[in-house]
Parts: sequence; C-alpha cells; structure tokens
Amino acid sequence: MTASDKKSILCADLVIVGDLKSEGEIEVFGKIKGNIVAQDVAISEQAYLEGNISAKNAVVLGSVKGNVMAEVLLLVSSATILGDVHCNGLSIESGAKISGKLNVKGTH
Repeated sequence: MTASDKKSILCADLVIVGDLKSEGEIEVFGKIKGNIVAQDVAISEQAYLEGNISAKNAVVLGSVKGNVMAEVLLLVSSATILGDVHCNGLSIESGAKISGKLNVKGTH
C-alpha cells in the first residue's frame, strides 16, 4: 500500500480536538479543532476546520478558520477561508470566499 492508497474519512457526526497527520488523504465531513497535515486534504461542504491545513493537494468546499498551505488548492463555490492562503496553483469557483492574504507563487 502506497501513501496515495491511504485514505481517512472523518464522518459528519465526528468532532475532533487535536492535530491530524497522514501520509495519505484525509477527507473531513465533521468538525475539527486542530491542524491537518496530509498528502491530500478534502474539507466537505458541511465540514468545519478551525486550524491550519498543510497538504500537497487541498480541496475546500466547507469552512476553514486558519491558514491553508498547499501545492495545489481548489476552492469550490461553497468554500469559506478565514485565514491566509499560500499555494503554487489555485482554482477558485465563483462564490468561494477568502478573508486573508493570498499568496500564489505559480510555476513560470
């Protein structure tokens, strides 16, 4: 099993207080108060994260109150980020909200 085969799904009724770390993917449907470090992170539409995200790939549909650091970041129309965003690649759908500094390095 490689790191890309590892997936942790945190259900909607789950509330976690503490940091999460994975070599694979973390998909959040519940509420987290803590930082997430993983290869891939997905914050679902009904999910709420109060903490930072550090990932290679991140997809946000729900709410994040904290900083997001990712190589590639996708913000879907329902996404709300209250914090700074640092990434190399960014895709934002109409309706997504960021309240904080935005730093997109990109590749030239």
